[in-house]
Amino acid sequence: MADIGYPTEMLATRRATSDEAYASAELAPSRATVLRLLRERPQTCDELMQAHDLQHQSASAAVNWLMRNGFVIDSGERRNTRTGRSAIVWRAVSHPVPIKDERPTRRELERRIEDAVALAHLGAPIWEILKVLEPDSR
Repeated sequence: MADIGYPTEMLATRRATSDEAYASAELAPSRATVLRLLRERPQTCDELMQAHDLQHQSASAAVNWLMRNGFVIDSGERRNTRTGRSAIVWRAVSHPVPIKDERPTRRELERRIEDAVALAHLGAPIWEILKVLEPDSR
């Protein structure tokens, strides 16, 4: 493939670290902890942080992942946070049902970009490149 302005070692290192980060995210212990806590009783992210010594980013990211994968749902209840804002009270479900996410994964987007760059280097017309980048659009 032609030179695209980045050292090959840099791209290889970035790809390897991205793959490692992706793999480790699936096994994050904070998700299991948050799920266990929400099975005990419904809570807001703020309550999870406060009572269980979790960082906001960890609690919020874990709840978001658990929600997208069908492990927790919005209970319909709202409680005020320490700052007085209304927050969703999350509760665990007994039978997880993942929410279908129509967005492509990061890996899929990376593959599309790599394919588009390869097509551009081969001199493909722009509409062919765009079809690779956005296959579902017209």
